[in-house]
Amino acid sequence: MILGTSTFYQMFGTDYRFVPEHLRDVLLAAHDWHCDAEKILRQIEEGILEVYDQYRKDERWDGWQTKGGERRCLQLLLEARKRLMNRMFHQTEESYRRFSEINDTLLDLSRKTCKKIKTLYEAWLKDEEEEWRNDCQVCGRIFAEGWEEAETVTGDEKADETGSDYDRMMAIIEEVGERDLLHIEFSGSPDYTLGDEWNWEREVQSSLLFSYGGARPYGDFVMCCAFQHLYTESLYCPQDILRIKMFWADVALTHQRIVTPQGKLL
Repeated sequence: MILGTSTFYQMFGTDYRFVPEHLRDVLLAAHDWHCDAEKILRQIEEGILEVYDQYRKDERWDGWQTKGGERRCLQLLLEARKRLMNRMFHQTEESYRRFSEINDTLLDLSRKTCKKIKTLYEAWLKDEEEEWRNDCQVCGRIFAEGWEEAETVTGDEKADETGSDYDRMMAIIEEVGERDLLHIEFSGSPDYTLGDEWNWEREVQSSLLFSYGGARPYGDFVMCCAFQHLYTESLYCPQDILRIKMFWADVALTHQRIVTPQGKLL
């Protein structure tokens, strides 16, 4: 099936220029519900590895535009991979239980991150030396880190029915995807305090239910914001999420001193 540039442009807009011509048909095929998902998945992952190899080699100082295009191409191919993997995923009671457990873990980590942000900011308000009592930037984020290696396979056997190369795909996702599952950041000054009216819960808890295609064979749960981003918006497919090794939280405060050209503290 040879599809013209105009068809590709209608679906992907100006991003079409980042995708090599020999990969455009397979990328379009991944969006066809009637395609052979397992066959197209293999071709998509071969394309990901091909583009990633070039992405890693392109270290020229004048290659930022090319490198940015390759990064965007990888994201498009990984989005297509996720689409195919979603089709091939079969929810079970055990996978539902594990998703619920991950959601609980991320909700608890999100709340602890918010609490640490508040503690760090309040300590700055109390203890900052006078000549730095100007402003500060507080940031907290959560991201996925590492993955469990797929079961060892021999011969023509596969780790599961998808045949995905999980180890390499997840490593590439870590490098080219948007990593933050939760990001909270604000700039604070001595005259600004975080009172009880600051509702951290709105930062960490969504109102969306987790269900499988609208069905609820094993029940449902309210997704926290970090899990919602991981499951619905990230480049990780459900099979990947079940292989993630750890979730990492960072909280940092940047001390800021802002002055006029005459050195007067603003």
